[in-house]
Amino acid sequence: MSAGRISSRTFLEMIFEHFYEPLKKTGGALPPKHVNIEYYLELWFELYSRATDLSPEMAEIIKRLHKAGYTVSLLSNTYDIHAKSNELQGFFALFDHVFLSSEIGMRKPEIEKYKYVLKQLDAKAKQCIFIDDKLMNLVPARKLGMTVIQFKSFELFRDYLNELGIEEIDKDLKTRLKDQYKHYKTTKKEYKKAKKEYKKAKKKYKKAKKKRKKKKITYLKYRKLKKRYEFLKKVYKHKKEDYKHTKKMKKATLEPRLKLEKPAKS
Repeated sequence: MSAGRISSRTFLEMIFEHFYEPLKKTGGALPPKHVNIEYYLELWFELYSRATDLSPEMAEIIKRLHKAGYTVSLLSNTYDIHAKSNELQGFFALFDHVFLSSEIGMRKPEIEKYKYVLKQLDAKAKQCIFIDDKLMNLVPARKLGMTVIQFKSFELFRDYLNELGIEEIDKDLKTRLKDQYKHYKTTKKEYKKAKKEYKKAKKKYKKAKKKRKKKKITYLKYRKLKKRYEFLKKVYKHKKEDYKHTKKMKKATLEPRLKLEKPAKS
């Protein structure tokens, strides 16, 4: 049913055909009257709706994730009748995207379902965080490269979000943090380039210095190599200081905030 292969109505019809009708013919415990499928569908819907309600804690967490700039999607194994109830209760309205097993014909933990959702979202696995209370549903997500979190309680999950700074982060701040991280990457690249050029110039200068002592190189050429070496030495020191500064900033402020961007290690 949850894979959408049969509807709730078909399921009830099969139940009555295989169990109710034989009992009725043999004078079993069930009342010998005509079965009203609509009545039992409505009863099922009503009982499920009474037994479930929208959790204020979950609504709060989803709103906080939205505020942090995340796209929040629902991937659920469910029946058509349950989906209708959840939709009417406003649960689906909290999410940017809703993927129901009864509609797409695939269930968790089928890995194809996860691939389908990634394709629909036009997202890479390493950019996604997958949250589920069942370990078996986390396995395919981790295998694809997603960050996975096992949901055990609202309290623990809320604490986890707090540790990552999501309670105070907003969309604009998240953008600024990403820009700072890009700056760190650029600074690191420039530092490595300056270091390489400095070492190369230093090596040439040392060779030229030895040759100059033996008068195997002109003074002008030696002077040119020396000036280039001194210039690149200053550039290297400057880039090194920049890199050290941005590295400290990354460790202190960026890494805790951008932790969710990294794929889980398998």
